[in-house]
Amino acid sequence: MLRELREETGLVGERGQVVAVYSHTYKRSPTRPRPSFQHLGLIYEVRVEEGELLHEVGGSTDLCGWVAQLNSRCTRS
Repeated sequence: MLRELREETGLVGERGQVVAVYSHTYKRSPTRPRPSFQHLGLIYEVRVEEGELLHEVGGSTDLCGWVAQLNSRCTRS
C-alpha cells in the first residue's frame, strides 16, 4: 500500500489504522455478461511524511488531489 502511495502520488507516508471496509459483488447480467466477482476495499489512515503531490505519468492514476475527510462507516453487502 505504501509503495503504491509513492508510485502514484510521489508521497512517502506511514500507514495507520483501517478506517473503512467495503464490499460489492458484481453479478453477471445481460448488461454485464462477464463472470461475477466480489470487490473488497480497505481504506487506511495515512500520515504523509515527505514528498510533493505529483500526477503519475503513463500509469494507472488519472489525477491526484486532496479531498475533505468524510465520515465513513464499514458496510456489509
